[in-house]
Amino acid sequence: DVNEDQNAFIVTADRPGFEQEDINITVRIPRTVEVGAASAEFNTGVRTIRLPKAETAPGHTIDIA
Repeated sequence: DVNEDQNAFIVTADRPGFEQEDINITVRIPRTVEVGAASAEFNTGVRTIRLPKAETAPGHTIDIA
């Protein structure tokens, strides 16, 4: 499952009966994330990956005469 909140993308994969080393997940997200701040945990068969969203530059307006 892939969910999104205001600050991050959260990926969860339920794999009961599997060990942590048996799970390999590739995630492709169409937005920029802070790769260095990404985290993952494995607890009772559930792998949870948190991908914090990167700060984006504020937009600006250009007046055209």
